[in-house]
Order: sequence, then C-alpha cells, then structure tokens
Amino acid sequence: MKLNGNIKEVTVTQTALSRALGLTPARINQLIDLDVVIRDEKDASGGVFLFESVKNYYLTKKAAKEDADLFKEKALHERVKRQMTELKLAREEGRLYEATVVEAVMIEQLAGLRTHLLSLGSKLASQLEGKTREEIATVIDREMEDRLMELSEYKAELFSNEGEGGITSNDAATWSAADREGDGEPVGGCKSSAAE
Repeated sequence: MKLNGNIKEVTVTQTALSRALGLTPARINQLIDLDVVIRDEKDASGGVFLFESVKNYYLTKKAAKEDADLFKEKALHERVKRQMTELKLAREEGRLYEATVVEAVMIEQLAGLRTHLLSLGSKLASQLEGKTREEIATVIDREMEDRLMELSEYKAELFSNEGEGGITSNDAATWSAADREGDGEPVGGCKSSAAE
C-alpha cells in the first residue's frame, strides 16, 4: 500500500495494531488507557493513529528496559555497599584481619619456630648425653610438642593492628616485602610470640 498523505494521520484498527505489535487486544486497551496508544477521536469505529502509537509503544519499552537496568545497577551497588559494611563490622569485631597482617604474623611465628628448631641440637646435646635411645626420643618429642603447642595457641591480639603486641600494617607491609625479596627473614628483627 502506498501512502500519499501525512503518515502521522494514518489510522488502523485496534485489532490490526495488536497483530502488528504481537499483543493481545486487551493489552492494546491497557495501552490506550495509559496514553501509549493514541486513539483517533474523530474515528467512530475506535481506530488508532499508527505512527504515534507504534512510536510511543517502542519508546515505552525502551524506557522500561532502561529503568530495569538502572534498578539492577542500584541493586548491585547496594549489595556491594552491604558487603563492605559487613567486612568493616567483621574487622571491628575481630573476626576479620588484613591479609598483610596475617601474613606478617605467620612469618613471625614460623621464623620463631625455625629458630627454636635450629637451636634444639645445642640445647639438648648436654641433656641427652649418655641417655638411651628411648629416653632421647622422649626428650626430643617433648621439645617438639612444646614448640608446636606454642605455635598452635591462637591469640587474637596477634592479628590486631592496635593491640599491644599486635602487628601494625606498616610492619606487615615491611615484612611481606622482605619475604617477597627472597631473603626469607623479616626486616627489623622478628620476635615470635611463641619464642622463648
């Protein structure tokens, strides 16, 4: 069909529009009530303006999609904010520690354990002189268990940035950097809480 007149004045039946848009006639009536589909008041049979109705319909669909995308973005933003708040609360309650602090504490404790284990030979040599094989094994086992027990004792203040005996973020960063450089020894002299 070729149109010679103004396309904005072309009207179609509601049924024809519903078929063209793939909608039910009931949905077309809802869209008329929402002023999305524009009725031709001069048409007694209830015709609708084709151009304005289709344009409004697709603009409404686009706006609805953008609103849905905006709602989704806001929901994601709120989820991140909630997670950050939960992490902050967990840190304040002492249930969460900075990775650098945990790394530094572990380096400190393992360095202390290493020092103790390396000193066992000279410490126990005089005590084990003249002992039987079973007595030597018992003494060495007891010393090893004591050192491992000290290492297993969890103290929350070791991981605190503020508490006495805790490791600060600066210490943690320095020790972590020293460990990554490959010398294996923390900078600034490492004292283990389990030591001595």
